[in-house]
Amino acid sequence: MDKKIIKIIMILILIIIFLSIIILLLFYNQEKKTYEEEIYYNPSSTKREKFALVKEQTEFLDTYVCINNYIGYISQLYREQYYNQEYESSINIEEYIDEQIKIAEEEIFSILDEKYIEESDININSIADLYSNYYGQMKFVIDKMYALDNSDDVSTYIIYGNIINLTKNENKEYSLMVRRDMNNLTYSILPHEYIINNNYIESNIQNIDISVLKNNKEQIESNTYNTYSPIVYDDEYIAKYYFNDYKDRLMYNVESLFYNLNEEYREKRFKNIDEYKNYVNENYQNLLKCFLSKYQYVYNEDTSYYICIDNYDNYYIFTEKEGMNYELILDTYTIDLPEFLESYNSTNNQGKTALNIQKFIQAINAKDYSYAYSKLADSFKNNYFNTEKDFEEYIKNKLFSHNSIQFNTFSVQGDVNSYKIILTDQTGNSTDEISLNIVMQLQEGTDFVMSFEV
Repeated sequence: MDKKIIKIIMILILIIIFLSIIILLLFYNQEKKTYEEEIYYNPSSTKREKFALVKEQTEFLDTYVCINNYIGYISQLYREQYYNQEYESSINIEEYIDEQIKIAEEEIFSILDEKYIEESDININSIADLYSNYYGQMKFVIDKMYALDNSDDVSTYIIYGNIINLTKNENKEYSLMVRRDMNNLTYSILPHEYIINNNYIESNIQNIDISVLKNNKEQIESNTYNTYSPIVYDDEYIAKYYFNDYKDRLMYNVESLFYNLNEEYREKRFKNIDEYKNYVNENYQNLLKCFLSKYQYVYNEDTSYYICIDNYDNYYIFTEKEGMNYELILDTYTIDLPEFLESYNSTNNQGKTALNIQKFIQAINAKDYSYAYSKLADSFKNNYFNTEKDFEEYIKNKLFSHNSIQFNTFSVQGDVNSYKIILTDQTGNSTDEISLNIVMQLQEGTDFVMSFEV
């Protein structure tokens, strides 16, 4: 072949390769751009012309922080709390308390919305009377949060929930409005009375005449108390929010928690809402005293899970939903969860036996005697516990209310596994130790039967 023709062919091949590279790069950049747009797309970037539920996590939590500030200021009006503190002998206690109350009144007045102050004809001297029904340590639990966008920078939020007076052990329905200025990082509050007087109740949310609210596009000027600082809400913050929200709802709305339970789990673990209420009543004091000890964040198939463990080794598995809502599972034994199933299938007989013992003791600690009894071998039941009630009475008399496990020696004989364990009192009320020899047969899947020394 002529050298000139070969040269032309080589040039053409190089041109084709070069053009192919350019096309691939253009395609890659377009895909990258689309991917980045998906990542950074903000659901609230579309202007909300009427009230809509807040679904985006950061927006919800930024507003939640503002509300917490406000509720904290209200709590500081409670005079009696200051008498429980220790003071230096040189301090005039009454004068000091008067000063703290005055600061609290100034804090509240500084974050009340200017239009509300003007319309209600109140001043800083009105604050004590205005909040006289809220004296005590207060906490607000959010049920629903709605938002309306006044402008690119200012949004109005109506929040419905319950306010809990921890001092008086009382709670009642409560709502408020928050105006938030995302440019100045400031906010203002329109209190519960404003919501009621204007009929901004949740059942009327879509019928509210929003023209007045939408026209209030004014920026919120900063003062000493009405600013907030956006933060990155990490996994620990979210885990604590869910855990504390669950504990707060135990005090006033157990029924709502029942319907927050994962449906499959709820049907297997509790026959009805009364059985769930019995579970809460039996564990109530420890549930109130418990605190978050460990947590793990798991992302699996487009779903976020927060696996929380309290100081009694109770599990709380939160499946994240929109708007900081969640679905809940309260143990690792009632249904087989993918993460725990993976751990079970990847371990040996000794590991499987240990995991099953943990399930059994976890059920005992949760006073789920029905599950624990169902795992006893039939021959063992017939010899020692003819009824579940017999088993329950034995456990209550012989074991601790909350048992911590220490695994000792493991042995195998045929298809029977034996594990010697020591139980200690997780509450710290006793220094005694209880030795048990658990005998277990592994069955199909994650099932097992067992017995122990009586």
